[in-house]
Amino acid sequence: MKERLIVADSCCDLTEEMKSKLDIELVPLTLQLDDVDYLDDENLDVDKYIQAMRNASSIKTAAPSPKLFMDKFEDAKEVFCLTLSGKLSATYSNACLAKTMVLEKGKRLIHVFDTKSAAASETLVALKLQECIDKKMSFQEIVDDVTKYISEMNIFLF
Repeated sequence: MKERLIVADSCCDLTEEMKSKLDIELVPLTLQLDDVDYLDDENLDVDKYIQAMRNASSIKTAAPSPKLFMDKFEDAKEVFCLTLSGKLSATYSNACLAKTMVLEKGKRLIHVFDTKSAAASETLVALKLQECIDKKMSFQEIVDDVTKYISEMNIFLF
């Protein structure tokens, strides 16, 4: 079991280089084209998916299940989870439900952050979180510092 772990949903837009530097586990969202589900993970053939998307009459996404989060949360004593905005998806709610269920099983420290963003902004939060971990800050210091960072972020949409 790891001491500390960062968990994020697959909206966290990480390059391969970032994935190798961060101790992070990704939980995939489900991408739905008509009646076909695709997991947004390393096995997704993006080119084929985009081609299928062009021909689809219905395009949707679904949040990861609480079970997917639980499986990751059980891998460490301290878990910091990043999700895309709770206003955009049920991902945050499902991660919070998973936290509650894992904490019922035993003693762990888990904090779920609603990044109030997605994609590149969520990635910036992941980088900030890793920076705090690298500084060997306490669990609560990390929660406080990252929460402040999220509250001070500004996102501009064009």
